[in-house]
Amino acid sequence: MKRWSLFLIALMVWIVMVGGVAAQSAPPQIQVAVDALSRAVGRTLSLVDLDTWSFTQAFMTDSALGCPLVANPVAIAVPISTYTVTLVLGGISYEFRVAEDGSIVIPCNQEILNLTGTPAPTSVGTPVAPVSNCPTGYPGYTFPRLVKGGQARLGEGGTPNRLRDLPNVNGTQIGTIEAGTTVDVLDGPICEDASKIIWWRVNNNGTIGWTAEGREGDYFLAPFGAIGLALPLERSLINGQTINLLAPLSILAFENPTSVAFSPATGGILAIGGTGGVNAYRLSDLSQIELNIVQPRNVTQVAISPDGQFLAYSVFSDPAFDLFVTNLNSGVTLQLASRPNAPINSLSFSVSNLLAVGIGTLVPPGTAAPNAISGWAMYDLPNQRQIANTPTPTWVREVAFSPDGTLFAWVDTNVHVITVADGTEILNQPIAGPAIRGLAWRPLQPAPVGELPANAIAYPDGSTVRLITFAVTTSAAQSYGTAPAFFPNTLGFSPAGDLIAAINPDLVSVVQPTVLSIYDIASGVILSGEGYEFIGDFAFSPDGSLIALTTPNGVVFLGISEGITTEPDAVG
Repeated sequence: MKRWSLFLIALMVWIVMVGGVAAQSAPPQIQVAVDALSRAVGRTLSLVDLDTWSFTQAFMTDSALGCPLVANPVAIAVPISTYTVTLVLGGISYEFRVAEDGSIVIPCNQEILNLTGTPAPTSVGTPVAPVSNCPTGYPGYTFPRLVKGGQARLGEGGTPNRLRDLPNVNGTQIGTIEAGTTVDVLDGPICEDASKIIWWRVNNNGTIGWTAEGREGDYFLAPFGAIGLALPLERSLINGQTINLLAPLSILAFENPTSVAFSPATGGILAIGGTGGVNAYRLSDLSQIELNIVQPRNVTQVAISPDGQFLAYSVFSDPAFDLFVTNLNSGVTLQLASRPNAPINSLSFSVSNLLAVGIGTLVPPGTAAPNAISGWAMYDLPNQRQIANTPTPTWVREVAFSPDGTLFAWVDTNVHVITVADGTEILNQPIAGPAIRGLAWRPLQPAPVGELPANAIAYPDGSTVRLITFAVTTSAAQSYGTAPAFFPNTLGFSPAGDLIAAINPDLVSVVQPTVLSIYDIASGVILSGEGYEFIGDFAFSPDGSLIALTTPNGVVFLGISEGITTEPDAVG
């Protein structure tokens, strides 16, 4: 957030005029000013020693707390609740500006300066870091969809939005945003704890003020037009040393995203699917890739090939299902033969552009489903042909190719691993519930001299995540998370392979993941367990500096905005 342009915003909340009253009736900020006056006159004063005292309360946006005597004050990011205190002693008025927490006290009229024999300061304070006051994950708030530097629009037929001089419900109304109006988003978000409203500073046809984005799940304003994300240009890698600084950096507005995927090609390509269709973006500059398609509704899964050539997405159009693959280089959508007409639960690309599809209807144990279709299929995209169609006894939750493309895995009631070359089974392991999905291959790690890098696969198993390594000489198994409340579902590794993350549902509804748990691979220690609004899917960016989460209101980007990124270079 850039520093606010220098201006004074003052809201009169109340004025109290009293004289000769008991000290306990005064706010503590009055006593702070009395103490400052005591130091100036060289003797201890109390309220009963004053002729009168009074104060006003306002929000100020500079380090001088709005005192006009101070030259060159510094603009601050978040307004400070300020008391302007006037103390009358011996018929002379002395004015002080006092921050609500008492941390700043500024003499603010010539009389007090004459008393102390000091000139007016030429500057006060130092620049305040431009950080939002909003809590991590925005618990209790309607999750923000707007982006600073973008635009917002009040829909046709909507109720006008108030424009206020301060980011709170007590701010003075200075205008309205009428239905159908588009405004520029200048700053924000600012979170008002009492009302649970998120405020944005906007320019409404020349009138600049604060307006509410929404409240209690109801959005008043919607993102409008092409929005460039305000991601920091310099971002640190997400690892065990930096993860304590992990926080939301920005959000990409998207209608009910359900699936997100990255490709390392050309610095990183991001694909998003949801009820709003499917989009692809270049992570280097967050520009949208033009897709030569008729945008579908209800996209359930997306995947993008490692080389960035193919974008695959599945669509549900009650009661039918379909699979599409678009060549991003040519813009042509491939006409795949034998596309499955069944729920598509997972898509995965190999390094050689094989596409695997996991299908089937979620059927509770013991429930008859005579018409259910379950299994997995595989397509050779360069030659546009289906090369495998394997039925399974129960629905396939997830499919995944190993990083080197030699192994293929799927999960039903068991986790299965076979070789791609000839289908030889190398793992068939029962797993415990209640996971609905979850399967991830670890990025290849350095191998001992004379050996190839070993593939390792992670999958949910009850209240733990199992990690099995297939080495040339020996195999190893590890597990992560043993707490009774931990029921991992979707899994993902950091690009360096040093972290594993899992979406963890809450205890009330095990099908609703709400916590992103991140573990250190080497030690097994949990490093982060932040709660967010419903998370449907997530993915690490190829450069390791971002985690993209799909939430009901858009794709949230988590990252580390402090420090200098090390290799590989960050993008965005």
